[in-house]
Amino acid sequence: MRILQLINSLGSGGKERQFVELVTGLNTRPDCDLELAVMNRTIHYEEIYDTGLQLNFLIRKIKKDPAILYALYRICKRTRADIIHTWDTMTTTYALPMAKLLGIRIVNGSIRNATPVNLDGASGVYHRFLLSQSDVVVSNSVAGLKASRVSSRTGICIHNGFDHSRNDNLEPKERVKERFGIGTDKVIGMVANLSEKKDIDTYMTAAELVLTQRNDVTFLFVGGGNEEMERKLVHFQAANHRFLHLGLQ
Repeated sequence: MRILQLINSLGSGGKERQFVELVTGLNTRPDCDLELAVMNRTIHYEEIYDTGLQLNFLIRKIKKDPAILYALYRICKRTRADIIHTWDTMTTTYALPMAKLLGIRIVNGSIRNATPVNLDGASGVYHRFLLSQSDVVVSNSVAGLKASRVSSRTGICIHNGFDHSRNDNLEPKERVKERFGIGTDKVIGMVANLSEKKDIDTYMTAAELVLTQRNDVTFLFVGGGNEEMERKLVHFQAANHRFLHLGLQ
């Protein structure tokens, strides 16, 4: 089976991590012949180079660059792909014409959250169109499939996994706690970028509730990316001495 994996970016993020883990796993299967394409030159997960697979860069010169269609067409013809696995709306937009033209099946992995979709708005209508034209729609949650009203005929939920070998060389937790001045027995952590979709406010509300009732817990938040939320976290940390915010370096 020949599969073209097509993603908008390989910067830092859960979707990008999942892309790398899936490609690494599929690359060990003798029945899978993979080729990769990314639409941005920023590579955070450099493990992708360890796979030895060809990485094609499809870089847009303008927002809606028709040259990407031709570049993608050439890749599909050269590889004789059976499947294009897209990971977001952008890649699905470019892949769909090629799939229809060349008879390639589309696996659409663009559903990454369970936020209700406004089906009456232009973006909602377009989102639903792309999903309806895909052969299979994969989400990491059942809630995500329901929010986008994906048919049970085409929708599949595959929950996120974790490669436990990533824990093999971790620093001892006692040393980490000492470095950040954590003196409590229990630590509750959240790692995320600071966007509205992550609902950091609920995490802080839960932390405040627990911290008023217990003194053996420290809450830890790791992440950055939004100056307004950064200021809110700094203020919250000042008012709650067992809440720590660590920015990503």
